[in-house]
Amino acid sequence: MNAPGRIGAFFDLDGTLLAPPALERRFIGYLMARDEIRTANVARWAAQSAKTFLGSGRGAVPASKYYLAGIHESVVGEWEKTIAPGSLRLLVDGIDHVRWHLERSHRVVLVTGTLAPLARAIARHLPCGVEVHATELETSDDCFTGRLCGAHLSFEEKARVTREEAAACDLDLSQSFAYGNEMSDAGMLEAVGHPATVNASWRLKREGRKRGWNVYSWTDSYSWSDSREEKTDKRCARSKGGSMNSCESAASPEIPSEDSAERGVDVRARIADNSSRSFDDIRRSLGAFEWVTFAYLGWLNVLMALFHRNVAHAAQYFVIHCWIALGIICLAWAAAHSRNRALRFARDWYPLPLYIFFFEELQGLVHAIFPGWFDRWLIQFDFNFAGVHPSVWLARFSSPALNDFMQLAYMTYFLYLVLLPAILYAQKDRMGFWNVMVSTAIANYTVYLIAVLFPIESPYHALAAMNTTPLTGGYFTAAIEFIERFGRVHGGAFPSAHVAGSAVAMLASWRYRRWLFCVCLPFFISMCVSTVYGRYHYIADVLAGIAVGALGFAAGSWLMERRGALAEIAE
Repeated sequence: MNAPGRIGAFFDLDGTLLAPPALERRFIGYLMARDEIRTANVARWAAQSAKTFLGSGRGAVPASKYYLAGIHESVVGEWEKTIAPGSLRLLVDGIDHVRWHLERSHRVVLVTGTLAPLARAIARHLPCGVEVHATELETSDDCFTGRLCGAHLSFEEKARVTREEAAACDLDLSQSFAYGNEMSDAGMLEAVGHPATVNASWRLKREGRKRGWNVYSWTDSYSWSDSREEKTDKRCARSKGGSMNSCESAASPEIPSEDSAERGVDVRARIADNSSRSFDDIRRSLGAFEWVTFAYLGWLNVLMALFHRNVAHAAQYFVIHCWIALGIICLAWAAAHSRNRALRFARDWYPLPLYIFFFEELQGLVHAIFPGWFDRWLIQFDFNFAGVHPSVWLARFSSPALNDFMQLAYMTYFLYLVLLPAILYAQKDRMGFWNVMVSTAIANYTVYLIAVLFPIESPYHALAAMNTTPLTGGYFTAAIEFIERFGRVHGGAFPSAHVAGSAVAMLASWRYRRWLFCVCLPFFISMCVSTVYGRYHYIADVLAGIAVGALGFAAGSWLMERRGALAEIAE
């Protein structure tokens, strides 16, 4: 047996020892159900998350805890008491590894980014002897302030805590173990001699394979209210093809004596196995973009079902959406199993025409719920904001040259959609490419959803009586008029899809190719002005578009960190 204290075993918690959803997410749900989270705190939390995100690009949302400000720390104990038996699932193999290390007198430590009070609550239901290092919260008068007491425990901070624990307890890190499931655990894994990825995200799995780390997949779980014997029996009942020595308490299955029964069972088992493999094959060929797109298509079809009387040809919309989903699945699956360059190109770039199609179909959907327009609210907002009606006021500066420049600036939106993705695609940066695509999808689909919930027709229609000066120009004005003749959508103006999509491109350029951000920034500003100058949007549309674009990029970046977000392709 090893000398006590010489070897350490460092475990992440969420996704490694505890099955999803994450512990803090459960706690937030509890607070919301009790109406404990104040609106002002949510605003501060969102602002701090955005500031952190733009500053570092990672860990923004987890590191911001302002939603907890003013909440008494005793609420954690109350939350622990309300947890229903069976609602928190501990991973069987993870707990077995904890026990294995404790039996050998290893020092077992939880190193987790979740809130320290929550981690300590969970640790009370783990085998005795487990130490906890988690994200500590600042308190004042027994209430949380919303600020952290120290740093958020992720990425480099996990590595630092691991090294400090080793120094304090005289641990030999070269002989120690670590287990994690996200890239935020990579620093901790790098610090030890026996790292292992558990149910790892795509990026961590790739990193682990490069470095030769152990790879585990822990799926079986049990409630923390189950006994050790019940947990073992459950795992034995689910085990397949295991030896009797590893599962001695499991009952032997009964084998039918009739040959026909055996054949029937065998056939059904093969069908079930083939179906499961086919489903998994399809699932692996789909990525985060498909997840988001299918969610949006699902929302559209629910809309058709609930408000079909308000939508002309609702049944046709429903069928078209189902065919789109099926086409996406077929294209993704085919590309995942083929090295054909044209097929792969179509699989990677099909999102662009999809955005246009979904925008154009808003023409028939904007009045699915509300029959009228809400422009009066945005007209009033703009007037209060600027003291004038902006599109009417800007018309006094109209000239053919300025009109043409503004229309050119307006058309640069289409470059933002393809320029950065094309650069990333050419340089084979798949993660960056799909991060931009997924973020753009989230931003655009959010715009389309709001357009149905809050129909706005634009100053071109609502202020037509006041906008009497024609915006005549040259080639670019003629090109825009030609496009608008066939593609203008009456509605869908709030938020601005042009601005939202372009904002995603600008934020992504800042992260991936900063020189491109510097080149495009003047054109982006000009495009924002042109949307108002050309009477396509209100100032409110532009501001909302920037906000939706920023949220879309944050959500897309977060989503691309999830396991399976990057679809598999044939090597």
